[in-house]
Amino acid sequence: MFPWLKTHVITSPLLHSTGVHLLMFLLVITGFSFDVEEKMTGSPPEKIVRAVAINAEILDQEIKKIRKAENRQEAEKKQRLRELERETAALLKKRDSSQKRLAKLAAENKRLKNEEKKATQKKLLADRKAKVAQIKAKEADLKLVEAEKMRRAAQARYKETELARKQAASFAEKEAESAEIARYTTAIHGRVRRFFNILPNFEGLICVLDIRLLPDGNVATVSVQKSSGNEVFDRHAENAVRKSAPLPVPDEPQIFKKMRRISFVFDPKF
Repeated sequence: MFPWLKTHVITSPLLHSTGVHLLMFLLVITGFSFDVEEKMTGSPPEKIVRAVAINAEILDQEIKKIRKAENRQEAEKKQRLRELERETAALLKKRDSSQKRLAKLAAENKRLKNEEKKATQKKLLADRKAKVAQIKAKEADLKLVEAEKMRRAAQARYKETELARKQAASFAEKEAESAEIARYTTAIHGRVRRFFNILPNFEGLICVLDIRLLPDGNVATVSVQKSSGNEVFDRHAENAVRKSAPLPVPDEPQIFKKMRRISFVFDPKF
């Protein structure tokens, strides 16, 4: 009955209210036009009432459809946000576990370093005893050899724990960076989503965008990396990215360097 109603979905209470009042205004104009025409042709007034009633009923049905679609989309968005929160919590938990392991390895490293120092001191003491008591040279030599073995063993253990500590530190740093990048990617998606107009034929569509970011959050380039199969949807997604600039980006140069170019999965449902 109203073709424009099939190509635009009202996405906010203000637009929804405006659309309803506009429809009511059109119906009043349409009803008035029917009234004048019927008076001129001498048709019975019952037809006018019936036409207005039918228009009001159709209007009510369209409004209910729009509200139902909005409620469903809002529920899906909340569900996706909850999932993202759970994933972020899991990443933070892994990071905490890595930091605890790092602290434990650092303590073990300190202990082994002290052992190495003690072993070195013992070797020096053995050397002095060997020089002072040549008669006990053999015994001193044995002690020297034993001390050297202990020193080398302690040094080997120290190197092993130092390597493990560095690996754990690198892993913890990567985990922290991944969590930070995921947080900013989620924020970018939420901002782009606010500038995207959902049309009825966009239901279930997803595309992958290649976005190059500038340090101030502005978009250098944006292109479709993987199409949704609907060219109009893809163009709307690209335009939404451009309109939403500047996008949220990290202040840390090292983290921004890793997300200067992002492969961005755009799903307007969340």
